[in-house]
Amino acid sequence: RGLPIHPLVLCAVAAGFHKMTESLDLDVASVLARLARGSSGTWLQAAALAVSKQPVILKMCIVKADSDEVAKECVDQCISSGMEDVEMLKQVSVNEDEIVNKLKKLMKVPPSSYSFSVRFTDSQATRERFINMSRQFVGFKVPDIKDKEASYSNMFTHTGDDHRTLKGKMIPEKSMQVIFMQLLEKLVGEKPHYKVVDTHTSKFLDARSPDITLIQIGQHLGAFSAVLLIELQRHDLDNEHRGRVLYYLEQLMHNNAGRTSAVGVLTNTEVMEVFLLTRNENGNQEHQSASYTMLDGGWAILQGLVQLDPTGLGWDPPVVTLNEIRYLAVGELGCGRDGIVYEAVPEGSGSSSGIMALKVFRLKASDDTTSFHVEKQVLGEIKDRPHPSLPQLVASSNDPQCVLLTKPVVRALEHITHTQLVTMLDVCKHLHCELKIVSRDMEPKHWGGTKAGGKLCLLDLSCAAALPGREPLPSPAGVIYNGTLIYASEDVLDSVTRGVLCTPHRQQDLVALVKTIFVLTHPLAAEDVQQLSLKLQDIKGEDQAAVKKCVQLVRSFWKQQLRADRAGGQAWLDLVKTASSDGDDVYDKLQAGLSVLIYPGR
Repeated sequence: RGLPIHPLVLCAVAAGFHKMTESLDLDVASVLARLARGSSGTWLQAAALAVSKQPVILKMCIVKADSDEVAKECVDQCISSGMEDVEMLKQVSVNEDEIVNKLKKLMKVPPSSYSFSVRFTDSQATRERFINMSRQFVGFKVPDIKDKEASYSNMFTHTGDDHRTLKGKMIPEKSMQVIFMQLLEKLVGEKPHYKVVDTHTSKFLDARSPDITLIQIGQHLGAFSAVLLIELQRHDLDNEHRGRVLYYLEQLMHNNAGRTSAVGVLTNTEVMEVFLLTRNENGNQEHQSASYTMLDGGWAILQGLVQLDPTGLGWDPPVVTLNEIRYLAVGELGCGRDGIVYEAVPEGSGSSSGIMALKVFRLKASDDTTSFHVEKQVLGEIKDRPHPSLPQLVASSNDPQCVLLTKPVVRALEHITHTQLVTMLDVCKHLHCELKIVSRDMEPKHWGGTKAGGKLCLLDLSCAAALPGREPLPSPAGVIYNGTLIYASEDVLDSVTRGVLCTPHRQQDLVALVKTIFVLTHPLAAEDVQQLSLKLQDIKGEDQAAVKKCVQLVRSFWKQQLRADRAGGQAWLDLVKTASSDGDDVYDKLQAGLSVLIYPGR
């Protein structure tokens, strides 16, 4: 299903290939690098550690790095982790022209289609299923076009005396694509909501794409902006193509957490199957489907769908007016407990130069606006005492919904440089010493870098709390701790277990930061965190028994990750202990300790 392949699995394949042939062809190396589907430091470090006795493969990893700085970090990480043949590794220079000239950004390859076992038949039952489905398409109407359906179908078969041997047979696939698009442009009507886009080679959905995509006029093609997907098949509809359509719909839902449903169509111009993927109250996805013969209502159903307002198809991105300027959401940056963060641009700007981050809060209750007011107040204080790696508040509103508009727009970190490590500690020091607050929700996804230059920025301050000695920040009633439990410090875990409030302290951020940096520099730990997160989500209830079970899982996780008998394990344990200590020099001690551990020789 296109999930990332474990880096160590790739390394095992690479090592086996090397053992058999005693050389590693760079074309094969390129395929392995593409399969990794992640770029730069994270998988490179894991790869280098896994093939400690295969310097040729290590060199391949360096060749495929996306910058010579990442390649140097890869070598440094291997040396610091006790990799064998240190002197030999040092001879693998990242400054050789042969290597630097081959540095390329890792690319993605299309994941293989996943199987879809259910077969559909055209029957009264499927018609009734579509009737039930159509109730979710707000405003859906089936037009009366019986007099046109035959002419539509004839467009896709050979006709006339010049084609006696082909008469009645389907036209070639390339011609089908062109004619179907022309027909769709006719079906959308004189005042269309959509632009019909040929996407069979665009690969905009995780390196794959349907044949045709409808996007709202004014939007740019992307997983966020696609409204209706259409997949064409020349022969009988099969499970492989059904699987493709469902995969495309899953990608649409994945890239837009605010989307309630997604619709896809599979057709060979004789039969049409409509797929509806919906998100239920628990966040799980459910699919329905129905089929139609094109000459028996299929074309009418298709026309009804393409004339439907985008909201009727589950696509309803926010449009927010702030300071008399309308901002349009053009992409999704992230989704959390409190809300969804979008990329947004001023209406009519037509460029990405004015792109900003728009956070739309999802409130559990209509009067629960605490997280919004906390973040707004903190951002206002940052405006008075700014830091280059803290977000800037542009505008805000709590009527009719709670929204914050900030800049810059950043992307998730794939690895961290030494400069970024120093910046992280400096940001924490600014929060604690200048603003007198703690984030209380420090984790990898709340650190990001800008596209241009990779400038670091801390995100999401909605869980912030005031340190003793300054005026308090708003806090939700009855909530002991509202940050991410996985990275919480020991005093927080203890308070949560006992059900008592925990006094805000800077160690809560610093311990979380050390754990964050550990995960960012250990790709296998990052995968383990994802598994732990799923386990925590599966624990139902909010009673004390459920809370204790969650805390037990978190403690057990870090006990396993930071074992003293693991390479570097004692050093990380010492860093957590340092982060929990008092003293004004704790930031300098952490910087020195982390630098030696992760970036030796600096």
